[in-house]
Order: sequence, then C-alpha cells, then structure tokens
Amino acid sequence: MYIPKHFAVDDLDEIFAFVQANAFGQLISRSEGRICSTHLPFLLSEDRAQLIGPLAKVNPQYQRIEGQTDPQQIRRR
Repeated sequence: MYIPKHFAVDDLDEIFAFVQANAFGQLISRSEGRICSTHLPFLLSEDRAQLIGPLAKVNPQYQRIEGQTDPQQIRRR
C-alpha cells in the first residue's frame, strides 16, 4: 500500500505503542470474491510478532479464513 512520506511512521516503538493504546480494530479478508470484515479487540503478543483477537467459530469469517495468507487488520485513531 502506498503511504505518502508525511504520513509514514517508521519508528517501531511508536507503532507498537499505537497498537497497544488502540486495541479495537477490523479483521478484513476476502471470501468468494467478497470482502469480509469483523470488528474485534486485539492484543499485541509479548514478542510483538502477532496480533491476537477473539473470532467466534460461528462467525462466517472464521469459517472462511483458514488458508488465507493475506488477511488485513485496520485500526483508527
């Protein structure tokens, strides 16, 4: 995704602080040519390598996301 230089944030500590302060986001994936989105609370793993969030098994997105390699997560200030 293109990010103009004046909006770019390269400081990982700043990025991780934002993620921890804004724990609510959207999990976005594609299924059968359609976009699926679920609003979820997210936690950052201790090693800062993963976002962890609850996705109910009855959620249609959960049932279709297995095997996808490019789901996205969005946060807003």
